[in-house]
Amino acid sequence: GQRRGHMSSVFVTGLGVVSPLGNSVDEFWAGLMRGASGIRRLTRIETGDLATQIGGEVDGLEEPRIKLRENASWRKMDRASRFAVNASAQAIQAAGFEPLELTDAAVSLGAGLSGREPLQEQTDKLLTRGPGRVSPFTIPMLMPNAAPANICLSFGIRGPAWRLPRPRREFGAAVLIVSLPAGPNPRSRGWASPPSAGWGP
Repeated sequence: GQRRGHMSSVFVTGLGVVSPLGNSVDEFWAGLMRGASGIRRLTRIETGDLATQIGGEVDGLEEPRIKLRENASWRKMDRASRFAVNASAQAIQAAGFEPLELTDAAVSLGAGLSGREPLQEQTDKLLTRGPGRVSPFTIPMLMPNAAPANICLSFGIRGPAWRLPRPRREFGAAVLIVSLPAGPNPRSRGWASPPSAGWGP
């Protein structure tokens, strides 16, 4: 990370991957070593009228691969949140943390777009079936901070959570879960501004 022109060390304790090459670090790395490509003909959307019909799609996350806390709902998450929660679960497990150890943690997530599927689906319902058919969970699914919020709900994290927009030149998303200073209340620990942290493209 970098702050006010000074570099600071970042200790990475665990990794997690959700990608077109696989939904684990091992699968992803094995694909890279084989020189495999995650790009193929798109299947999740209708491509008949599109000039480009290929892209990178993530498969195998229709059902949760982890046990969620009772106040987290897989059904109420959009795909971007599901990606973030699954990748975070892998990183947390790799780091050897127990859920109760994450109570006083913070979540910082860098991402581009999210929530597009529920926006399109619910807009179609609004136009074709009327406002009474629009899900009341539309905004919670597509709001910019939905992914970090769902990470917190899924793992009992009570510290700050924020989303950082990703420049277009970068791809994917990065999740940073950090420890907070000791104290009785994570909201009174001087975290009005997020700590500086960085990740590469």
